[in-house]
Parts: sequence; C-alpha cells; structure tokens
Amino acid sequence: MNFFSNLEFFPKDTRLGPRIQTKRHLWTLAAYLLLSLGIFARQIIDFPNIRFNIAQINTPVLAASFIVGLAVFPPAMRWLNSRRTTPGLEHMLTPFTLGFFLNLTMKFLMKGFIA
Repeated sequence: MNFFSNLEFFPKDTRLGPRIQTKRHLWTLAAYLLLSLGIFARQIIDFPNIRFNIAQINTPVLAASFIVGLAVFPPAMRWLNSRRTTPGLEHMLTPFTLGFFLNLTMKFLMKGFIA
C-alpha cells in the first residue's frame, strides 16, 4: 500500500508529526485526482475533431480512469519529486497532462493494433 500512498512529496522535509504527513497526503490525493481527471477529460473529448462527447460522461468511465491512474502514476511522480523537492505548479500540471496524453497515446496505439 505504501507504493500507492507515498509519492515522496517533500522528501527533504525532516520535520516529524502529523502536519507534514497531512501535507504529503493532501498533495498525493490532489495528484491522483488530477491524473484521473486528465484521463477522464481525454475520454470525453473526441479526437481528432475536438468535440465534447457527452455520452462518455458516466461513472464507469470515471472509475476506470482512477484504476488506470493507480497503475501507472507512482513511478512518474516519484521521479518528478526527486528532481523538484518543493511542490508547485508543475506538480499540479504534470498529473493532468500525463493522464491526458497517456490515454491519447494508448488510443492511437490500440487503434493501430486492432484496426
């Protein structure tokens, strides 16, 4: 479980106590939500026409976005946190962008193999 819940936010912060743990958990939760939102956003936007697809807005698509996010996200975020030790804007944009373009890439790869 530590693999999913410890994305190593604030790696150089050596303070002890519940406050730093709470900050780490909140940043981790926000990162997972943004990643899943990026995957979900890609699902509801039809490419290459760039149209909003209302039919894809449903709970199963959102749940699948969270599951995929759990599988692929921790290594990428740990890598970023090792390079940038203080969370900032890039820590918020990276999960959303990663989710969006990961899903877009998988769509095009699967289209080539299935078609």
